[in-house]
Amino acid sequence: MMRGNSRDTSVGVGKLLGVARGKIIGRPVDDFAEPVFKPQLLQIWRDVRELGTHEGTLPLVSPDGTVRNV
Repeated sequence: MMRGNSRDTSVGVGKLLGVARGKIIGRPVDDFAEPVFKPQLLQIWRDVRELGTHEGTLPLVSPDGTVRNV
């Protein structure tokens, strides 16, 4: 699993997930990723560190179980 925590987020992400912005900051993206997608997160973050970018879809899950592809 990834170990990095969110340092900042937009109000829009909070609205998308149904989570207050302040409750997202300090938490790892793993907390919001769809469980079957979590193994791919490590490679995504490696790509971001090495290439400076990543393109694709990240399925995030809100507390009510709704999956949002961002």
